[in-house]
Amino acid sequence: EALDKIVNTLVGLDSKGMLDNIEVFVFIHKVDGLSDDQRAEALKDINFRVNDELSEAGISINLKTQLTSVYDYSIFEALSIVGQKLIPELLSTFESLLNALKEPCSMDRVLLFDVATKCYIATDTESVPTNKYEMCCDMLDLVADVSNIYTTPECFSFYDSKSFSSVHLDNGTVILTKYICNNLTLVVFASRILFSRVGSDRVQYCEIQPGHG
Repeated sequence: EALDKIVNTLVGLDSKGMLDNIEVFVFIHKVDGLSDDQRAEALKDINFRVNDELSEAGISINLKTQLTSVYDYSIFEALSIVGQKLIPELLSTFESLLNALKEPCSMDRVLLFDVATKCYIATDTESVPTNKYEMCCDMLDLVADVSNIYTTPECFSFYDSKSFSSVHLDNGTVILTKYICNNLTLVVFASRILFSRVGSDRVQYCEIQPGHG
């Protein structure tokens, strides 16, 4: 059973003295067939059962569990969180740069994405709601799909140094993408009022140059 494998793996790591130096993430996959209430109950039940068995083995650990599915963006969101744990020093630098970009330009949210994986490398200091993350991924897909119409089979990238896109939502929000370098793209949420006032050219001036950080 999957839960037994989780417990046995963690017990084995603890016996080798390795649990003190690692963070453990568990992806609970294939939850797309469950309702929101069922997902919450499953998550609660798995956390309780695993922690109960670990407690009996004398192990105390802050287990981080994520509900994932291949039919939405939850797997990429979960991988984003794991990936950020691997670059703690860079993460604080990225956050500072994104905040320095966000505030003078009066932007609502700024995220730095790896377009190949749809994982976000960093964001400003605010947490990322799932619906905002999904809109970012939809925006990246839209740019790729539209670009695919005008690119040749020999072109392996939809982005270059001039790539800039914007989508206006009915709720008055504008989502913008600006390619930086090495598959890294900024995704920005801004108000339509701000976008109309300063224009796309002004927004493009408020960008992180590749050499910074």
